[in-house]
Amino acid sequence: EDRMNLIAYLTFGGNCEESMNFYKSVLGGEITMLMRFGEGPGDMPVSNAYKDKIMHAQLEFEGNILYLSDTWEGQNVNTDGNISLNINFDSEKGLEDVYNALKESGQVTMELQDQFWGAKYGSVVDQYGTNWSLNYSKSE
Repeated sequence: EDRMNLIAYLTFGGNCEESMNFYKSVLGGEITMLMRFGEGPGDMPVSNAYKDKIMHAQLEFEGNILYLSDTWEGQNVNTDGNISLNINFDSEKGLEDVYNALKESGQVTMELQDQFWGAKYGSVVDQYGTNWSLNYSKSE
């Protein structure tokens, strides 16, 4: 049977490498692919100042994949979207560790607390503008 695999693709306005290394430190895992704009075809219109920016990278952690890149040179990035990355944890400690790391330089949108659906849940907009929803179902 045919299968699909949904992968979130995060785009940044020039600070992809910094954000990618932050997510790697928070979520663990490894960067399994990284290509810079300067490594693209010779006819790509990229200034010398932008050649070290990330054209495409892949972070893998615990069976999950995130794609990341800097936007094309001269384009703006809008983080006021309707997308939130949700992580379901199998331990309360894992939930608390990631929540605390993301909120450190970010903004809490919902305090981490017990919820009516039988979970501990919290949400954060991190320092790069990415929305995170973090959930630990206590009944599992």
